Amino acid sequence: MMHKTVNLLLAGSDRRVNNIVEAVVRDVCYEQAMVECTRASSVDEFLRHSGSEWLDLIMVAPDSLLPSPHRRGSRVTMAQTAEAIRSIKSQRSTPVLALDVAPESQIALLEAGLDNAFAFPLDADALKVEVRRLLNLSERVEPATPEKWSFAGSFLRGWQRLKNA
Repeated sequence: MMHKTVNLLLAGSDRRVNNIVEAVVRDVCYEQAMVECTRASSVDEFLRHSGSEWLDLIMVAPDSLLPSPHRRGSRVTMAQTAEAIRSIKSQRSTPVLALDVAPESQIALLEAGLDNAFAFPLDADALKVEVRRLLNLSERVEPATPEKWSFAGSFLRGWQRLKNA
């Protein structure tokens, strides 16, 4: 029975990336915690939601954050994202991961307090390890499935033994 709830903030406007990341987090938490996901597409929503005390993990895709409504047509810069992360980390210890970040942009974000950054194509296994570590979850161990015996399987194994003898 699950007693723990993981509150996740996904910040970015790319639904494809958000869906992939949410699936990765749900997979990590499977049978250990329930995941409640909040999404923010603009930098304003990102800052507003990230101040919440109830968050357990924040994941941001800086290149897909939309600008404030009053700044239409402009892009959110990496410096603005770094400043947002610095602001979050000055108030909260909530882990923050960045997604789809070019290696040359990662240093500024890490210096701002980012816990880790991932480039695309996304290494789902590395992301799972990091999410598991930050949420302090154990690795799920799959129960061994008993090998099913069938006449065809037995025949083929016997045939292999005869061939190899």
